[in-house]
Order: sequence, then structure tokens, then C-alpha cells
Amino acid sequence: MAAGRSETRHIVNATGRTLTFINQRQFEIGQLLVIPRRHAPTILDLTDDEAAEIINKTRKAAEALIETFNPEGSTVYQNNGVMSLQEVPHFHVHVVPRRKHSGWSGPLRTAALFRYLHLHDLFKARKEVIAKIANV
Repeated sequence: MAAGRSETRHIVNATGRTLTFINQRQFEIGQLLVIPRRHAPTILDLTDDEAAEIINKTRKAAEALIETFNPEGSTVYQNNGVMSLQEVPHFHVHVVPRRKHSGWSGPLRTAALFRYLHLHDLFKARKEVIAKIANV
């Protein structure tokens, strides 16, 4: 997903650290992707500066989509790793304008994720882990 591939003709914003471009696999008309220029497979591989700029560009992308398409809302999402259904091994944020009768309820394979999740397991975290998360 790095610059220089076919998506470069769809770039709507470029900075020294990020690219924002039209997603060629549209779930909704106008969907954008925000990525770091440097290869970073997941959010854990971003530098603090990259993360800050990506969130800023994500907000600007959402503002532009709302101004351009006047949707009822927007969805911003990002997956990390194969088990989260990340298909492209390069960090990217989806920015999606949402319309009332679109019928789109999320990424095409969101339902597959729920087959693997068990709510009971989500609440079995140890006290130490919860404390660590709370102190981040």
C-alpha cells in the first residue's frame, strides 16, 4: 500500500509522513484511506509523530467527506493483524461517509469476526492487565 503503486492516482492529500487516498474497494461512495508513508504493519509500529499526524489527517478526511457528500454520519475504523481481519499488512485507517439507507453494516467480513469472539472471554482479563491498561 506504499506510495508509487496504482492508488497514487487517487491521492487527495499528501504530507511528508502520510497519504490520504480514495479506497478503490468502496464500501460506501467516497470512502478514503489514511496511511503512513513509512511501512508500518500495525498501529504498534507507528511512531508517536506518525500516529499524531494520521489522526489529524483522519479528522480532516472526515470533515472533507461530510462537507462533500453531506452524509448522515461517518465511520472511522482500523484493524490490526490477521485475527482482526486486517487484509493489507500496512497500517491504514478507513474513513467512510455513512448514509441512512446504505445497508452497509461494516467491513464485508465483520460477521466472520463475531464467530470467533466469545463475550465471556473478553471479561476474563487478569487484574494486572486491567490495571496496566488503566495506567496507559
